[in-house]
Amino acid sequence: MNNAKKEAAQAEEGRLAEAAHLKEKIVEVASLQEVLQKEGQTSTDLRAALEEERKKAEVEVSELKAQIPTLVSEVMVRAVEEFKTSFETRDLKVHFGQATYIKGFELCQEKVVRKFSELDLGFLDEASDDEAGPSEATAGLSPVGTSSTAAAAATDLPGAPSSSTSALEVRNL
Repeated sequence: MNNAKKEAAQAEEGRLAEAAHLKEKIVEVASLQEVLQKEGQTSTDLRAALEEERKKAEVEVSELKAQIPTLVSEVMVRAVEEFKTSFETRDLKVHFGQATYIKGFELCQEKVVRKFSELDLGFLDEASDDEAGPSEATAGLSPVGTSSTAAAAATDLPGAPSSSTSALEVRNL
């Protein structure tokens, strides 16, 4: 019987040890579950923060996209203004003004020659002594249209000198 008591006591000790071991495992599982819940909550919080940052970034991108046309037009306006105030533009305007004035004069001269072909209009080509020379703005610039071009255009009109008439003759008419 002693043996049976010993075996029963040993079995009881084994069960108690097993129960203690199971209690430790239960405590460990409970703490791991708690850590898992905290990490799950942290993960959820991080996802929410990430989603909020994504939405903010999308809003910022859409605002910037909306600003692009305005910014582009502002840059274009600034570039045009800079071009308008540049010396290159001023020179283009002066040259254009001179060219159109000369062309207008030549066209007017051609009309006068056609209307009043019997008059001696050679004085129009001569520079008089009392006239001032070319202005400094026009000095060194060549006229855009040539008298041969003007004469060619004038010969196409009814009542104009014949095509065999030279440009000098047209000017001197």
